[in-house]
Amino acid sequence: MLIVFLIALVVRATWVTFAHVTPISDFARYDALAWQWLSSGDFGSAQLRAYTTPGYPGLLALIYAVFGRSYTAAAYVQAIITAIGCAALVALASRFFSIRTSVLAGLLYTVSPTAVAYTPVLASENLAVPLLIITLAFAASVNFSAIGGVTSALAGVFYGLLFLTRPASIFFLPGVLLLIWGGWHRRLRHGWMLGAFVAATALTMSPWIWHKHHHGLGFSPLSTNGGINLWLGNNPRATHGGYCDDAETIEPVDERTNNARYRAKAISWIRHNPRRYAGLCCVRALRLLGTPPDHWATRHFRPSATHAAATSVLYKRSTADSIGEEAVRWARGVDEHNKLWGERTRIVLAPIAVAALLFAIFRLRDLAPLLAPHLLYLFGLSLTFVQPRFRELSDPLFCILLASLLSDLVLNTHELGKWPRRSVKAGVTILAIGASIAAHSAGVTHGLYTLQPQVELEPPPATTDLSFDSIEFHEPASAYASALWGVRTEEVVVSLRDRGLRCRITVPDQRGQYGGVMFPTASADALRFRLQIVTAPTVHAVYVDGYDVDRRRIARWERRVTAALPLTGHDLELTLRPGADTRGYRWVAPEDDGEIHEVHVFVRVKPDSIAVFELRNVEVGREVGDRPSPATELRSDDD
Repeated sequence: MLIVFLIALVVRATWVTFAHVTPISDFARYDALAWQWLSSGDFGSAQLRAYTTPGYPGLLALIYAVFGRSYTAAAYVQAIITAIGCAALVALASRFFSIRTSVLAGLLYTVSPTAVAYTPVLASENLAVPLLIITLAFAASVNFSAIGGVTSALAGVFYGLLFLTRPASIFFLPGVLLLIWGGWHRRLRHGWMLGAFVAATALTMSPWIWHKHHHGLGFSPLSTNGGINLWLGNNPRATHGGYCDDAETIEPVDERTNNARYRAKAISWIRHNPRRYAGLCCVRALRLLGTPPDHWATRHFRPSATHAAATSVLYKRSTADSIGEEAVRWARGVDEHNKLWGERTRIVLAPIAVAALLFAIFRLRDLAPLLAPHLLYLFGLSLTFVQPRFRELSDPLFCILLASLLSDLVLNTHELGKWPRRSVKAGVTILAIGASIAAHSAGVTHGLYTLQPQVELEPPPATTDLSFDSIEFHEPASAYASALWGVRTEEVVVSLRDRGLRCRITVPDQRGQYGGVMFPTASADALRFRLQIVTAPTVHAVYVDGYDVDRRRIARWERRVTAALPLTGHDLELTLRPGADTRGYRWVAPEDDGEIHEVHVFVRVKPDSIAVFELRNVEVGREVGDRPSPATELRSDDD
């Protein structure tokens, strides 16, 4: 253990010495929470008292109290903590495998690229992973210790700290209890050991529980982001079961109410869409076991000051003026290269890990206590929400299985059982690697890690109470051109096409991004037309606006393009009525009531590109009983 600790410490300290990291995203929030906590003595903000649990910010606050607000000091402390985790992994593995295999497991995790890359980053993994390994090591030692009650209580303390660092570790709990119990075939010598574990866990988390209760957020150990994450991974627009930035939002109230509403919204969607939910669960499981790399880790594979500064720009912690656009473009290229390297690494490692997991079944009676925490964690994540970053907590346990398989293949140690024979294990492992490489080369794996978008098209609103009149367009078609937000009129070209209009918008640079057509109408209660987006890949969104006689916008329907709601093959007949959604076009509350007298149909175009759409068979709808009118003819002032 000491040798593994020293090697891990040297590897991580060396990496920290050359690394340059600027906190971004969650890492920046940990930093801000820690410094605010240290400065004011109060954890959380006025709006988010319990959105983030205090485990990791607490560690940073202690480091800042001793060394000042130094990211370098935090990185070196994290190097020591993670090196302790590598040594603890040897102790955990030794309860199930030989000392050689246990040391190999510790060394494999010592050189894990993602674990090393995270060391200088203000990431909670640097605390959560060692806490998990130490918890499991104590839990595995309960039935081998002369002071099993104390050992069980220590496991509870470390598990409580783990929960306060990463609430998703709740999925480890049944497996930890099984590990303390002693497995499938060994009776617990003292029944009160489980009680000691539970009591120590509850006592460790009690300050946090009181903090939540004191601020009116419920008497529970959970944070107030569980329901939000559940909705982000399980909603009509989700395709891969992780963070979905297109998920619908609800009107914010307070953090407890928001969390409860999102949780109820997610559970309701799951209940009404069981097949889609099952598909998302399968995708999450495959992402955890498969080849998608941890992009947060790969982002830090290049320990240079220039890349750190560029990353800060890319995540809006600073402006490009500080380092120049060329450096930002270089950093983007580095990130893409790192992602590719991480993916190729997992193309080989993932099938080996899965093969080791399968072979472990042949020693299920002995290895069940070790496999249970690992598999239950992956199972829990598969049911709820997954980011590749979450896999970091399970990687040390995979390292134990990898070490056991390598020992069997190289040294024929029978760590995973005498059957199947070494030649069979080698053949299956090589076959798994070959299949992974072949599937990736053929480009078929992407479909395993994401579902096809589920386009939920609302039925058109009822029109039995409407009568429709056609609109006819006449030359010059340029009279119908509408340029918005910086696109010059001459860059919006409109022509007549098939009883309608064809619009071509050219965006030559980063300036304006909107353009389309406009036309007057007689008083309208509804609109009906056929809309075809010819150049779907260059369109971000589609809008239909209605204006009254005073040119005030009183109506808007919008269709934002997302992975779950693409425009591919978009050629739809649309019936738009104020207050109603239809076929992916959502009604946006009007500024005022009134009758529509002018219509704008326009698109948001990607920079440096061209967008084309066609508008045909345009009709104006009026409620039955209104004065009928003949077909409307629209002419320009030049007619």
